[in-house]
Amino acid sequence: MEVARQVPGPDDLRSRLAGYAGVHLANGRRVAGEDLPAADEELERSLALWRTGAAEDPGLLNAARVLGLEASLRRAQRRLPEALALIDQALAIDSWGETPALLLAKARALVELGEFEASIALLQAVHPMDADREPRKRYVVCNLLVLNLCHAGRYAAAELLLPELGALALRLGNRLDLLRADWLAGKVAAGQGRADEAVAILGRVRDQFLALHNAYVFALATLELAEVHAALGHTAEVKALARESAPVFADQEIHREAQRALELFCRAVEEERLTAELLRSLIAYLCRARYDPQLRFEQVP
Repeated sequence: MEVARQVPGPDDLRSRLAGYAGVHLANGRRVAGEDLPAADEELERSLALWRTGAAEDPGLLNAARVLGLEASLRRAQRRLPEALALIDQALAIDSWGETPALLLAKARALVELGEFEASIALLQAVHPMDADREPRKRYVVCNLLVLNLCHAGRYAAAELLLPELGALALRLGNRLDLLRADWLAGKVAAGQGRADEAVAILGRVRDQFLALHNAYVFALATLELAEVHAALGHTAEVKALARESAPVFADQEIHREAQRALELFCRAVEEERLTAELLRSLIAYLCRARYDPQLRFEQVP
């Protein structure tokens, strides 16, 4: 933004450049975890500068990226239909290589709306990207594709992607990437009916997420492990999971609505009225509520 203010030429050109830089700054505030109202204020100021200077833009700046970054903030604000509309606008005008990133952003938004099949179709279009040139993006796409296939109950298709996902995680060498790949392997094993394998993997993953102080994913893995034990009739194991996990469920990282859902799980276990339907509903809720702290759990009858 400092450079933009010093560029020779008309004021509107400097405004256009400052707006372009400012949109990236607003996105940086979002990614850094700063409060969304501050990021939103930065974005609105920058968009005003961007629009003011439109007439002086010689075509050097990618308008599709501006729309994509605006969509990222709208998604974080839970304005998902607006985010999807912005992404579609960006896709319609992109000619500078933003399309893979835009399709990935759209796929994420569709996941958060629970539209898994639509998200899968988009991710399959992005998946053939060059793994040598963009291994990180290829990993993210593959990870999200496997997760969506699990959500859709397509475990056999998800399992076919696990070797590639594991290889990408090893190549990137990030502990969290490896752990996420392992977690998905546990979900697939559970979905394919390999209970012993699922218990071993989910138990290991759950402990590691706790060691990393990731209470929310620890809670998700706990419920998934409880689902496997419950299907096997392991009532004692499910009770032990609920009792030892209860203090972690109260972690500040887990927002209040999710805590209420987890408290319901613990009560249902203690009162021996936990059902497979309730467990599935709780897991599906936690997956969506991870991105939407205001979402309330709709208790099944």
